[in-house]
Amino acid sequence: MNDPVAVSTAARRTPRLRGLAASSALVAVALTSLACGTSSSAAPQGPLAIESVDVPGPPAGWQMASRMMNRQSASAASIGAAGGAGATGEFESISASMYFNPGGELPLTGTIALRTDSLTSSDGDLEGRLEAWLDPGTYPAFIFQTTGSVTVDGVVQATGNLLLRDQIYPATSRWEVTSPVAINDEGRRVGELRATVTATVAGAPFPDGQLEVVVTMPSVGYTATFVEGVLSGKGIEVASITGDNPSYPSSANDLSDVAWYLMLAGHYDRALEVFEMSIDQSAQVNTYMRMADGHIFAGNYGMAVGTYRALEDYNLGHPHSLELIKILGGRPLSTEELAAINTAWTQG
Repeated sequence: MNDPVAVSTAARRTPRLRGLAASSALVAVALTSLACGTSSSAAPQGPLAIESVDVPGPPAGWQMASRMMNRQSASAASIGAAGGAGATGEFESISASMYFNPGGELPLTGTIALRTDSLTSSDGDLEGRLEAWLDPGTYPAFIFQTTGSVTVDGVVQATGNLLLRDQIYPATSRWEVTSPVAINDEGRRVGELRATVTATVAGAPFPDGQLEVVVTMPSVGYTATFVEGVLSGKGIEVASITGDNPSYPSSANDLSDVAWYLMLAGHYDRALEVFEMSIDQSAQVNTYMRMADGHIFAGNYGMAVGTYRALEDYNLGHPHSLELIKILGGRPLSTEELAAINTAWTQG
């Protein structure tokens, strides 16, 4: 059963831009955190050493439960001239982690990670100019992070940073709800968001360096109701894991699913205990990612950031980790961190 942080290594992707060697392996994170980053070929050899990090914690109005993540296979992203005139390039590798709460003090915060070595265009001239400008073999990372947001006339407007070629450019964005966010019959939050990001970047192959990136993201979020259905399909009854004398399954994967349910159902301390039980059996990146989320729900922000940092050898550039380190640590991605992602992605 796929779940928010089930990590697998996808087959190596052949770049679409001309003149590139085969790119690094992609991490495909099913349903919740579909990643654009790289992953080491092996899981951690035993439990990771995790240290709490001193962080300020999330801003007022932010809610962990408001998370939405794009469905990578159904998402689309293009880059072109500001205003949408002329030919565009299309990204194949699209991944995003967003927190969408339009009625709150902070209506939206998010990180979108694209890969320049998955970019192509039906216009051969534009494709060549994009390749020359972006140099995908050296700089595969193309990342947008919000730095603030407000809702104006029902549309979320967000400031942010566009990060490419180891540099940061100020950007603005509009986020529209193209399909209302609601809970479906399975207990998943589903909807569609469209982000239009604009920035001026010297050297970009568009008039006056003004570019526009449009990302359409059918998105999903998860609830305890959905995970209860996952457990029921495995023959695990909620009553057996929430009582005073819980009875847990034996396998590492089932324990991870049980802890995932307990986390979303508000049993935070018990969830963290069961995550540890799962890791004692098998130190899977998937379970560590879930456990880091569990620390956030429990208010252990320093342990959450420490866990995401400890996982960087396995999923550097993962948009979920980048977004939560930004939210909890109080600062967005830096040029040094972007350079490290570019290096990791090119090395595979």
